[in-house]
Amino acid sequence: MARLSPALDDPDPGFMATVFPIMESLRRFMELPARFLLQSRLGVKGRGAELYVAACRASGAESVLLPAAAAACVDWRYLQAQGITVNFLRYEPPVTPQFWGDFRGNLSILDCLFCVGPEATRQLISTGSRVEPVT
Repeated sequence: MARLSPALDDPDPGFMATVFPIMESLRRFMELPARFLLQSRLGVKGRGAELYVAACRASGAESVLLPAAAAACVDWRYLQAQGITVNFLRYEPPVTPQFWGDFRGNLSILDCLFCVGPEATRQLISTGSRVEPVT
């Protein structure tokens, strides 16, 4: 894994300064093609769905992938009206071996990585994920 010491050595790094390098290390370790962008680095402003639109335009994204539960609280129709394709992600965590006790599906990706390794974790994420386009 990539070195995490710059984030961990800073005495007062702030949440994102600590988490971002860890997320990026996990992304590379898992060989995931996605990239992470910080809104603060895009130079966009707004609230709610308008912020999504501004971030999409600033980053060149033509679509968004939102957790299925976001359908109730994000104005996804506004996103569509602005020409952004909206997809919802439904994820059912597949049962995996865990070191202690019965299976718990709400643990972090680290739990899965430590229990079954990166290849099996990639496969489990893919198996448990279902992308549903909004029509």
